[in-house]
Order: sequence, then structure tokens, then C-alpha cells
Amino acid sequence: MSAQTSLNEVDTAVYARLTGDATLVALLAAPMIGTYAVFDFGAVPENQPFPYLTLGDSHEVGGKMNAFGTRGYLTMVKLHIWDSQFGGFQKSQQILARMNVLLDQQPMTLATQKLVYMLYQGAIPMNDPGDNKILHTSVEYESFTQEQ
Repeated sequence: MSAQTSLNEVDTAVYARLTGDATLVALLAAPMIGTYAVFDFGAVPENQPFPYLTLGDSHEVGGKMNAFGTRGYLTMVKLHIWDSQFGGFQKSQQILARMNVLLDQQPMTLATQKLVYMLYQGAIPMNDPGDNKILHTSVEYESFTQEQ
């Protein structure tokens, strides 16, 4: 039976790649819960220190990406870097650079699919409004996977 989606497999592989890298983990704050400061988009602990990463609001186009009878999925993987405004965007840019070393054009093993490519598409640094003075960098990668 085919997977009919790549979202979970791609997110799982990205999470494993990010949390398996000691250099990236050292750039992030200690987590309030769990082992790593990399969280599902809606599951950041209250009062989590900065900086940290979130993932999970990715989207995909599937089904119509068939090639030679093999179903494929184009997935836009979204990650977010969250930091305090103390020190500006320098730390966020260091984290982004490390993420690109780990993810951009790098092979990854998926559970049931084959990763054809993962490409860095861009980042948008933003100052989030409010009293907390949060820096937020939205990062996007494009991946294409095929069922095996």
C-alpha cells in the first residue's frame, strides 16, 4: 500500500537530522522538556528559553507528481528559528547556516519513500510585534520524494 503523503516521513527525517547534529544542538537553548530545543510547531513549552526551532507547518502537492508510474510528492518544509532580540539576528543566521549544511542538497533516509532532493528555498527574518521582543526567521526547503 502506498503512503499517499510524504509529510510525516520528511518531517521525521528532518527532525532526526537536526537533533542528531551536536553543532546545531549547541547553538540552541536547553529545552524545558525533552532532549532538544526542536519542537513541533504547536508544542513549544511555556517559558522555553531562546533560541529554539519549530517544525510542522509544511505543505505538500501530491498525487499528480507521478513519473513512470511512481507516485511522487513535492513538499515545502517549513522550519522556524525563534530568538530574543538581544544581539540581533546574528545567532539566528548562525543557526540557519548550520541548518543549510545539514539539509540543503543532502541525502536523507526516509521510512518508505526515496528522497530525490531537498533544496533550500529561502528565509525571511522578522521582528515579531509585542512586548516579548522576539526575532523570528521563517525558513523553507523544497523536497521531492517518490514512493518505492
